[in-house]
Amino acid sequence: MVPPISLADAQLQMARTIAQGPEALTEALFVGTPVQVLRGLKVHANTISHARLVALEATFPRTRALIGEAIFNSLSRDYLDTGNGRNQPLDGLGRHFADWLQANAIAPECVTLARFEWLWLESYHATDMAPLSVSAFAALSPSEVLELRIKPHPAAHVLRNDPDIATIIGLDAPAEWLLLARPEAEVMAYAIADATASLFQLFATSDNLADAFETFLLRHPNSNPLEAMQFLLAAGVLRKDES
Repeated sequence: MVPPISLADAQLQMARTIAQGPEALTEALFVGTPVQVLRGLKVHANTISHARLVALEATFPRTRALIGEAIFNSLSRDYLDTGNGRNQPLDGLGRHFADWLQANAIAPECVTLARFEWLWLESYHATDMAPLSVSAFAALSPSEVLELRIKPHPAAHVLRNDPDIATIIGLDAPAEWLLLARPEAEVMAYAIADATASLFQLFATSDNLADAFETFLLRHPNSNPLEAMQFLLAAGVLRKDES
């Protein structure tokens, strides 16, 4: 008689069997003949496969509509069959889907839309954190402003825009970049100019506001960093770095 195994061991062995195939099956995991066990594994594997495909559909509904149901389903199967998303929860399967579409020469507007939908999901699930407000920034002294350490809000993202997807996501402005923000409960999307996107990205790497502005002016000598700063503050995409 095969001794029983713990629930934790059973879950681990089941995951290993699903990932590696029947050869990884241990005797203690199932009862019944090998044929019966293999039949059960196939049913379970098909259930998992279907759930993963449905999860990708739910993650990229607009991309699926743009590409077309049949083609999206085929691409999703190829994406998962080549090992993408392995050992990921269902809501994490699409993390590299846009990059995979790009590597497989899918139309640029489809890649941009997939990237937008993934970042939208990341914004939606991001950690709650109060953004740096316009009023709080205005209340700082000049010396405090120069030494202020600012970082992007955890729910904020920027990505290159594609004019072909503007109407799909409800934006008409033909700007170079898209900005995603969720300062409170709702994810918002904005079309922004290159200079504004550049300042936002500089805050991720600069030691303080003065350094960010200095680099910004070198890259965009004809742009006003205060205007870009005011927009980013109003959108709720910046936070004060307390570290």
